[in-house]
Amino acid sequence: MESDNNIICVYCRLDAHMYCSLCEIILCSECIAKHIVTKSVFGHSIIKYADRHRAHVRKPSSVSFPLKSLRSEAEISLTIKCDYNWLHDICCQGTDEFWVCGRSSEMKCFNTKGEVIRSVTVNGDPQRLALNHTGELFYVDFHTNSVMKLTETSGRDVAFSVFSLSAWQPRGLTFTLLNDVLVSLYKPNESKVVKYDSINGKPVLEFQHDKNGKLLFEFPGYLVENKNGDICISDKHKVVCTNSHGLLKFIYHGNRTTSSVKKFDPRGVAADSQNNVIIADFANWKLHMINSEGVFQRFFLSGMIGHPNGLSVDSEDKVWVAEGWASGLVRVIRYWMEEPPSFLTQSPQNENVFI
Repeated sequence: MESDNNIICVYCRLDAHMYCSLCEIILCSECIAKHIVTKSVFGHSIIKYADRHRAHVRKPSSVSFPLKSLRSEAEISLTIKCDYNWLHDICCQGTDEFWVCGRSSEMKCFNTKGEVIRSVTVNGDPQRLALNHTGELFYVDFHTNSVMKLTETSGRDVAFSVFSLSAWQPRGLTFTLLNDVLVSLYKPNESKVVKYDSINGKPVLEFQHDKNGKLLFEFPGYLVENKNGDICISDKHKVVCTNSHGLLKFIYHGNRTTSSVKKFDPRGVAADSQNNVIIADFANWKLHMINSEGVFQRFFLSGMIGHPNGLSVDSEDKVWVAEGWASGLVRVIRYWMEEPPSFLTQSPQNENVFI
């Protein structure tokens, strides 16, 4: 029988022996009640962790959030000029403010009028940004191979190192739904993704190989956790998606049914409320949308966004795009209808719990 040693609950980080087979997460007995009150696309089914491979559970088809209807054409609803000549990353703060970093040691927060709300200069090279659940700003410093946290002390902003990664270069940074930290890491001939506990800073998940021992990544970059727990990472000419445990789910190599001027060149990745993944195709001036199974859905605004680099999706499912060239522009894109048609909206169903 498989040992449960080192199996920990996703909520409390204590030893665990239970499992939600529909959400695919590990639980301790004390946290089951906390978990089953959370909304889930498929409901919840609690079983013993040791029985997880023997369980044959059919996931219900009903959804617990309103479905949305795509616009016939996506539109650029807002364009904001930032005083950078190259933007590396963007991070929404609510629906009308955003942080950016570029070819500068300065990070700035703008509103939708293009006004600077906050400006912070650091010693280093900030290249990736992420906000945690309490609104604290974290960034990746390429000079020191560190993940840094920005905090306000005595009325001034101070940056301090959260993780120093020595020989590994952090290439991507994001927070999970449970507020843990996901970082993509690179060094010559070896790459990996690590999840760190947001409370004690210890690694709780690390993956770099598929089930056959082959390296998953060549040069991992931006990454995001989808609403279903999947982890999507942009890589050299591909996007790699794993499940919440780091097991390979699919690899997206771009849409091969249409010709592109250059090879698929993924940079920023973001996820919306419908579990779709949006991908910035830097070299080809377009955004790709794929669903949670890696199936291509559509392009957005081909040729209308110059070298899309960093991406962020806000709570209204608008995509914020940072252009990675001399324009210094941020584009805000709408691609959903304002209100979903009533016949597509389904009410949440009662969720069954089996123990």
